Parts: sequence; structure tokens; C-alpha cells
Amino acid sequence: MTLTSPVCSRHSHEPGQNERNNHHYESIATSEGNQNREVSPVSRERSREPKQRQQQTEQLETVDNMKNGAVDQSAKKYTDPHNIPSEDPNPTLEYSKWPVPATMFGLILLGIVIGIGHHLCYNYLNGKPVANYSQAWILRIATGAAFLVKVIFAISVGIALSQVKWFTLRRRHFKIGSLDKMFTLESSLLSFFSRDLLAAPLVLIMAALLWSFGIISILTPSTLSVTYTTHTLSRTCKVPIFGVGSPSSLTVWQQAPGGTRTPYGGPAPSMNKIAAKTIVGGSPMDFSSPCGQNCSYSTSFMGPAMSCDTQSFELGRAVLGPGVVHDIEHGDFFYYYASPDDQYKSMLWVLSNQMNSPDGQPQILLCSTSNTTYNVNVTFSAGIPTFRTAIGNLTEAEMVDWGESFNNAYYAYVGIENSTVRQALDMAAIRDSLYDNLAGIISMRLDEQNAFESNTSFILSNLVDMTVNESMSTFRLNRDIKTGIPELMQNITLSVMGTNNPTSTTECTSFQTELVYRYSPLWLLVPYFVGSGLSFLCVSIGFYTLVADGVPVEDNFSQILVTTRNPALDEISGGLCLTSNQGEQLKEQKIRFGELIREDGRGNCGVYHAAFGLEGQTIPIQKGRKYL
Repeated sequence: MTLTSPVCSRHSHEPGQNERNNHHYESIATSEGNQNREVSPVSRERSREPKQRQQQTEQLETVDNMKNGAVDQSAKKYTDPHNIPSEDPNPTLEYSKWPVPATMFGLILLGIVIGIGHHLCYNYLNGKPVANYSQAWILRIATGAAFLVKVIFAISVGIALSQVKWFTLRRRHFKIGSLDKMFTLESSLLSFFSRDLLAAPLVLIMAALLWSFGIISILTPSTLSVTYTTHTLSRTCKVPIFGVGSPSSLTVWQQAPGGTRTPYGGPAPSMNKIAAKTIVGGSPMDFSSPCGQNCSYSTSFMGPAMSCDTQSFELGRAVLGPGVVHDIEHGDFFYYYASPDDQYKSMLWVLSNQMNSPDGQPQILLCSTSNTTYNVNVTFSAGIPTFRTAIGNLTEAEMVDWGESFNNAYYAYVGIENSTVRQALDMAAIRDSLYDNLAGIISMRLDEQNAFESNTSFILSNLVDMTVNESMSTFRLNRDIKTGIPELMQNITLSVMGTNNPTSTTECTSFQTELVYRYSPLWLLVPYFVGSGLSFLCVSIGFYTLVADGVPVEDNFSQILVTTRNPALDEISGGLCLTSNQGEQLKEQKIRFGELIREDGRGNCGVYHAAFGLEGQTIPIQKGRKYL
């Protein structure tokens, strides 16, 4: 459907006008003839020929210029013979309303396509290494896409808002000051503060939506971030285990008489060093990773273990003697005593006043050596190992052999090359090195005398926290010795395992840490879906108002120009042609866009005129009528 607007002919059709003009020209000629001498007809025709040729030349030049586009529309109107106004008393201009809705809906479709492309781009980058794709360019592209979607949605809603504005202006009177704010809603937030505009809620809501589209360009680019991820790779590798592949002997060997036996002479110096470092460090010693900087593996082996049980006070009295135990029980000093039995199968600990209290009861422990199965998981992070250890059931440690000719020594019936014997002797070396480091006494007075005596490495372990100074000495156990001593045994065993050469085959898992892109689609899809949905709703409303009015409109100067052709408006705006800032009275006038009411109800061409008019000057515009 098209709305037509007439272009009225400027020719007057009053009868006899040409005759009066010709008569006027003849009167002038007659008057001139009375004042001058009479001119013959031939001379008169000759004098007219140059003028006629000049007029024809000017007419040809004008037509020429029109073809070249050098003559303005007003000149063309009166000189172009093809532009002679139509004899139709009501010539019209036709309007097509379809380009506007096509633009509105097409922009929304374009915004949706860009949003989908933004999502697909981020989804493609999800999990990709950051090193392969420039972060700077991705951020630029994403910000540009979000900005384009925001602008496109805003333009489509802005076009729809123009239709709704003029739809509203046809149906209500508004103060001119309120119209000032209505037409600046898209550019100034202060324009929302107008009570008169509450009568146009759709206009306010759609204008507010235009401002809210900026959220799209804020939320969507941040949905792609960078984070570290770990890739795992499983493969077989060789790892060290306890009892096999020791680079050097952990024991001191002596040749048995007759050469039939291999005697055990105690832990080697290298074994004592491992034990001392582990006791002081409080954890197993570090060793080189057999599977890379970041990896893990699990292994199991048979190794030594220790368990401690609380004993009766009578056992301590039997070991230390009645006098010492009496002094320990009732004295004002801390006392630590540790001693293995003659076969090094167990060790007795006696501690009193370990909490710095003279009234504390002595604690007597008996710790025995056993064999057990170690299930160890070793994890390397940046080349540093950590251990998770679980031990099985404890079994009594087997004696290799005891010989009467060598006191405190074990003998093997077979040579040290036998792996079973080698493992058993390594267990004995670990046990003995622990005993050697922890055996001894600590005697510390808890009063002002401040006497201190010690000959054990126990004070260097992480189990103890002590200070010795001139004013007062303190001694405190960091943890229960009943569980602390067996843990020291486990740590020494793991330290020995780490010093061995890798000979056991197991499955290793390597971890590769990499910086990758991580896409969180929620805060990209939600703004785009909500923005496109609200835009489609607004455009649908704008399309409805366009169909209802029948004419597409825009918020531009020409639209204001053609809708304010009203003498009444010229009258109330007198003196304000330079600025309306001082026109407070003008801004209080209420106007409406509609059909102007005239005395005859029609214009000079027999058509109606639409424009802004004061109250009482307009009636609603009717579809189907022709308006000037």
C-alpha cells in the first residue's frame, strides 16, 4: 500500500488571463507609438528577429545545462519543456513503506550472524594453545564483533523508535519542551526526566533499551580467558626400587673365617649419611626423576618398618635401674633415653616431662623392627618428588644368621650377590642406622640451673623443638613419638630407594602443563540472545506502527521541516529564529501532528494538509486521504 501526496500545479486557470496580458502588451506598444515616430511593419519585424534569435539561443543553452546537471531544480521547472506541470489537478507522490522494515529486520539478522560467528570463533579457540594464536588480535576481533552487534541492534531499534515516536505524536498532544526531550532520548540521559513523557511508555522503554545495548560489548569479550591445563601421557619406564640396583653397598662387609660366610659389619658410612639427612630434613631425600619434570608412577617392594608400643613402668625400671627411674619420675628435669637391644631387633625409649611439666609421668616405648610391603606413589612436580606411602601388614624381620664368633653381627650363608640376602642386609642397615642416630640420652634441667646434656641426633629431627639459653631451656615434642619414629623409618627407606639405579619397569604418567584458551559461552550467548530478542520485539512494534500510520518516517531535519508548515506555529515562535533556549512560553505550548482544520476543510488543490498544530487545530490523520 502507498500513501500519496499531491504536487499542486502553479499555473492559474482563471479565464481571460492570457487575453488580459496580451491586451496589456498591446497597450504598452500603442503608448510607445504615440510618443515616437511610426515604425513600418518591415522594420518592426527586422527589429524583432535578433531578439527572437537571442531567446532561442538562451533556451537552447538552458536545456543544454539541464542535461549537464548545471541548472538547479527551480530553473529546470520553468525551462525544461518536459517538466511542464501535469494538467491533473491533484498530482501525487508515492511512498513505499517496505524498505524501512526490510532494513530493520535485515539489521537484526546481520547482528545475529555476527554473534554466531563470534560464538563459533571462541568455540574453535576453546582448548587451543595460546602460543598458536595471538591474544592481542583475538581481543581486537572479539571487541570489534561485540561492538558491531551492539551498534547494529541499536540502529534497528532506533529506526523502530522513530516509527513509534511519530505514531504517538499523531495521537496525543505534547508540550514542545517535552518533544525536545523526546527527540533527544537517544543522546541524553537527562531527557528521561520528563513527567509528560510518561504518556509515551513505549518510547521511554525503547530508548532505555538503546542505552542498555552497551552491556553487550562489556560482557561478551571477557568470555574467552586463558588458563593452564595439564595433558597426560602414559608410557612404560624404569624406576628405582628398594633392595635392587644400589650403586654402592649400604653395609660394611667382613670376610668370615674359612671363607664360607659373609659377615655383616653394620651400616656403611653412606647409609649413615642418608639416615642423618633424612632425620634432619624430616622427609625423604630428593632424587632425579626417571620420567620427566612432571610425572608420576607407582611401585611396591618389601622393606623395613617399625612399630612402637607403650610398655609398663616396670620394664623401664628393669632396663635403667630403680634409682634412675625414681629420679626420672620425681625429678625437675627432662630425660630422654633410647637404646637398642643386643641384637638390634628392638629399641627402648624412655621420656619424662616431655611437656616441660615436673608432674608429667614418664613414657616408656618399645619399638620393634618388622618387614612389610611398601606401596608407594611418587609424583614429580618441577622435578621435586612427593610421596604417598601405604604399608601392608607387619611381619617379623628374619635374621640372616647369627654367629657366636662375631658379637652383634649377622651372617649370611650365601654370598652378597644373592638379591634376597642383599635386600635383607639393606633392611638391617636401615634399621641400624636409625638406631645409631637416635640412641643416646638427653638430660635437661627445667629449673634455673639450666643444665643440658645430649649425645643423640634425636634433637636434630623434626620431632623436637627445643631451645637452650642462659635464662631458661625448653623442650617440646612436635608430635607423638609413638608415630614419629616409625615415620622416620619409612622416610629413610624411601631415601635409600631413591639412591638406587632405575631397574624396575612400571607405567609412568607424564604431565604437560600448557597455557590454553578457555571459553565460557554462557555470558556470550545470553547477551546476544536477549539483545536479539528485545530488538526483534521493538522492530515488530515499529513495523506495526508503520503499517498503522502508512508512512515511514525518520528523525531528521527534513522530517521536521515538512511537518511544521503551519502559520500558527510561525506566529508563536516569533523572535526565536536563532535559538529556542529562552522560549519558555513556547515550550509550554501543546501541539500534535495531525490533519490541519481549515475553513473549507481542503487546500487550494482539493487535498488535505498534515502538520503539527496547536490544540484545536488538528484532527487525526486518516489513511487513504491525500495530504499536502
